[in-house]
Amino acid sequence: MKVRLSAFTLSALGILFLLPACGEETPVKPKPQVIEKKVALVKTQIIKPSLFIQKLTLSADAKASKEVFVASEISGKVVQISFKKGERVAKGATLVQLDTSSISADIAAAIADKDLTALNYRKLRSLAKKKAAVSEIQVEQAKLRLDAAKARVNSLETMLQKHTIRAPFSGVLASRDTELGAIASPGARLAKIVSLKPIKVTTGIPETAIADFATGKQARIIFDAYPDTVYTGQITYIAPEVNRVTRVFESEISLPNSELKIRPAMSAKVTFVKRKIENSIVVPQTAVLELAEGHAVFVVTKDKVAKIRKIEIKDHANEMALIASGLSGGETLVISGQRGLVDGDMVKVYPASE
Repeated sequence: MKVRLSAFTLSALGILFLLPACGEETPVKPKPQVIEKKVALVKTQIIKPSLFIQKLTLSADAKASKEVFVASEISGKVVQISFKKGERVAKGATLVQLDTSSISADIAAAIADKDLTALNYRKLRSLAKKKAAVSEIQVEQAKLRLDAAKARVNSLETMLQKHTIRAPFSGVLASRDTELGAIASPGARLAKIVSLKPIKVTTGIPETAIADFATGKQARIIFDAYPDTVYTGQITYIAPEVNRVTRVFESEISLPNSELKIRPAMSAKVTFVKRKIENSIVVPQTAVLELAEGHAVFVVTKDKVAKIRKIEIKDHANEMALIASGLSGGETLVISGQRGLVDGDMVKVYPASE
C-alpha cells in the first residue's frame, strides 16, 4: 500500500526536524591574539667626551739620600767619641778623635829640623853672595834639604788631621761602632751616618709601563705610617736597564722631608698619572658586554629601541673603559639592565639620567 504524504504532513515534519537546531547557540569566531611587545626597564646616560686619566700605583720604600760608613784612614787609639747614636750632626763636626801624642812629637821634631835646615840654607846663601868658599852646589843642596824638611812637616800635619774623624755631610748618626780605648784600624767602621734631607723613595716601574715615564714626572706618595698625609715628589732617577728577574726599572723619587718624619725602610704606596687623554669617549666597564667576537654595548634610539653596538676598547682605568671606536658623543648608553636585552627591544628608561 502506497503511503501518500500531504503537504501539511511534510511541513510538520520539517518543523520538527528544525526544532533541535533552534535550541543550540550560534558558535562565535575567536578574536586574533594581540601579543604585547616586551618593554625592558633600563638605566641610561648620555655619552659626553671627557678627560681620561689612567693612574698606576706601586709599592715603594724610603731610603736615605746619602748613607756612609765612617772609618779611619790610619791606625790609632780612640780617645774621644763626640756623638751619640741617633744624634743629628753638621758637616765637618768631630765624631771620633784618635790619640795624637806620637804624631804631635813627630811634628815638633820635624819643625825643629826644618828650622835648622832653613838656618843652614840662609847661612850658605849669605856666604855665597860674599864670594866665600861656598860652591853653588852646596847652596842648592841646602835648599833641597830645606824643601824636604818643609814637605815632611806638611805630611805630618796632614797625618795629624786624619786623627780627627769628621762627619762627611750633615745627617743623623745611625750607629756607633767603636768605644773609648779601642784601636781603630784603617778602613774599620766607626759609625754610620745617613742624610734624610732630602730622602729618596725607591720603586720599580713595570717594563710594560716604562714608555709613559721619565725623570721629572710627579708622584703622589702615602706612607703606611702616615695614611692621612699625602706627599708629592718627582722622579730623579730611572735605571738605564730593566731588572732581568723582576722585569722592572728601578727608580727614585726625591722628597724634601723637612720635618724628618720619613725614615729609611718605611713602606709606602706611590701613585703616578700614567696618561691623560682629552675629549675621550669613556664608559663604565659595567656597561660593556663580553661577546665571543669582542665587546659590545646597548644604545637607545629616539624611538626607545635598544640597539646593540660593537665597540673597540683601547684601555681601562678606575672601572672605566676608553673607547677607541664604535661610540660617539651624544648617544644614549644603557648602563644598567643591559644583560637581559635583545637587539630591537623596546625600553623604558628609569630613572632618566644624563
